[in-house]
Amino acid sequence: MARMGRPPIYNNCIDLDGAIELYFESRQLPIPESCAKDADGHITNPDGSITYYKQLPLTMSGLAIACGMDRETLLRYGKRDGYSEDFGGPIKRAKDKVQSFVEDYLFNGKNVVGAIFNLKNNFSWVDRQEVGMDDQTHESLMDKVSDRRKATHLKVVNGGETTE
Repeated sequence: MARMGRPPIYNNCIDLDGAIELYFESRQLPIPESCAKDADGHITNPDGSITYYKQLPLTMSGLAIACGMDRETLLRYGKRDGYSEDFGGPIKRAKDKVQSFVEDYLFNGKNVVGAIFNLKNNFSWVDRQEVGMDDQTHESLMDKVSDRRKATHLKVVNGGETTE
């Protein structure tokens, strides 16, 4: 059956994976000249202590733009019929990397509300509330329901007028 709509931007996952990796590389800030990488890949100060340098934020919108599409298209790309096996892997890994960045930001950043918004809208996170009820609260609630039912039951419609 012929496909409807636009032709795919990527015909194979290798090209898509390459665009994704270029995006992640573009978000790394250069290592200061005073620092170096040790044998384990850690960035070290001149005194040998390990340091961390900032990277630009990782976002789903930025990733989508780097791949030549909008965010919604990127999120759908791995779900397309016939494409999910090829494109699902690179997109899943990329989403996991962006999600990890946002989760880290929750603990280290100053605008946690923005990080929470991102996780809810891009990664299907939800707030969950658990409500507990003790015996006394349960009995009180049941009494109110019972009283309401009795009051409703006692109302009788008689010739268009409601009487009790």
